[in-house]
Amino acid sequence: MEITINKQDVIENLHKVTGNLALKLGAPELIASTEEDVERIAPLWNNASLDLLHVLSPYADMLFNNNGVVYSLEMPVNWKVSQRNNLFMQCAAYIKQALVARWLDFVKPDSAMLYRTLNQNIAEAIQHILTLRQKPDR
Repeated sequence: MEITINKQDVIENLHKVTGNLALKLGAPELIASTEEDVERIAPLWNNASLDLLHVLSPYADMLFNNNGVVYSLEMPVNWKVSQRNNLFMQCAAYIKQALVARWLDFVKPDSAMLYRTLNQNIAEAIQHILTLRQKPDR
């Protein structure tokens, strides 16, 4: 099974979240990410992707491509395949939060910590989904 995360979607989310936070705090030049921050965002994206790989361990391998990242999962045969979409949504949410937290580490560390704390709940949900199994047929 593969989970593909589109890099541009994650980065657009970063721009929206940091833009909204910047407006609320009245500090757009310090907090908001923009299209011009591509070089600064690149290593943060890579690290956020690795964060998700860690959450998906030991089931996944990761491969970057031009559009984002692909996680190849080797799930047990009795894993609840019906949870695939739920797993995808949780993984997308996790990587978005992880990127925002990494961005905020430099400009608003207290907010970064909040995003990390919220992301712990998503990580727990992902790990729970990974352990779901179908009941054996009788």
